[in-house]
Amino acid sequence: MHRLRKIVTTAITVTAILLMSQAVAESSALEIFVQNRAQANSSFIRLGDIAKFIPATDPRVGNLARVRIAPSPPPGASITINHDFLIYRLGGILANDGDVKVKVPDSLRVTRAAQTVKKDQLIKILHDYVKKHSPWPAGSIRIQRPVCASKVVLPKGKLRWSVRQQGKTHWVGPLMLIVTFWVNERPVTKVPVRATLLVKQRFLKTRTKLVRGHVLRTDDVIVVEKLIGSFNEMYLHSPKEAVGRQLLRSVPQGQLLTKSMIREAPWVRKGQQVRILAENDHIKVITTGKALEDGREGEQVRVVNINSGRQVFATVKGPGMVVVQF
Repeated sequence: MHRLRKIVTTAITVTAILLMSQAVAESSALEIFVQNRAQANSSFIRLGDIAKFIPATDPRVGNLARVRIAPSPPPGASITINHDFLIYRLGGILANDGDVKVKVPDSLRVTRAAQTVKKDQLIKILHDYVKKHSPWPAGSIRIQRPVCASKVVLPKGKLRWSVRQQGKTHWVGPLMLIVTFWVNERPVTKVPVRATLLVKQRFLKTRTKLVRGHVLRTDDVIVVEKLIGSFNEMYLHSPKEAVGRQLLRSVPQGQLLTKSMIREAPWVRKGQQVRILAENDHIKVITTGKALEDGREGEQVRVVNINSGRQVFATVKGPGMVVVQF
C-alpha cells in the first residue's frame, strides 16, 4: 500500500512537470502584428513604430522594436510600404527565430510625425528681433511687406530657433533675416524672412519763405515727423543744428532744410562797427573800426579804422572783434 501511494505521487509530479514545460514552451512564442497604418517619429521607420508585440513583455521585444525597416518620409508626409517589401525586410530578421510569428498586411501607410511653425510665428520672430536689436525706439519703427514661407514643417521634438542678419543694414529700408530651426538641439532647416523697415524721423522745415543770407531763428523752423525707408544724413533734424546759421540760398515755405543750405553765420557783418585789437609782443591797443565785408571765425576781412580812416586786413576772432598784428 505504501509503495502504491509512492508510485501515484511520482506520476502526479511528472505530469505536473510536463504540463509546466508545455506552458513554458507555449509562452515563449512571440507574435508580431504589423499594422496597416502607423506613425514614425524619427528619420527611420522602426519595427516598434509599425507593429504590436504579443506578449509585450517578451525579452526580445526591445531589440526587435529598434529594427530599421525603411527611411521615414519628410515630416508631415506619408509613404506606402507594400506586403512584399515587408516580408523581405522581416524575413531576414526573423529567419532564425522559429517561435516568432508575424502577420503582415497587404500594404502599410506610414506618416512622419511633425510640428508646424506658421507664418504669423515667423513674423513675430521678425518683430521680436527688430525690437531687440534696432537702435531706434520701438514706437518709431514700422515693419512693412514681410515676406516668408506660409509654414515650416519640422520633425517632432524640442524646438528652438536662432536668428542672424543677412548682410549689412542701417536698420532702415530692406532687411533680411535667416532663421535657423533646431529640433532636439540639432539644426534642421534655415528659413529666410524679408521685410522693409520704415523709421519715424524728425526733420526741420521752414515756417515761411526765407531769403538768402538770413540767419535762422527758432521761429523760422518747424519740427515735423516722417516715415522714411532710407537714411540720408543730409537733412537737419533738430533746431540746434539750424538756429544761428545763415542761409546760403532762398528757400520756400515748407522746405525741408539740409546741411548744404546753411553755414555758420558771420561773426562780423559788412557795415558793422567792430573792435580792432592791434597787438604785438610788447603792446596791445583796442580801437573802433567798421567792417567792409562779412567774416567768420578765422577769416580775413577788410576793416577801416574809424579814427585814422586807414583800411587794414584783420582776422575775425569773435563776434564783433578782429585782430591786427603789427
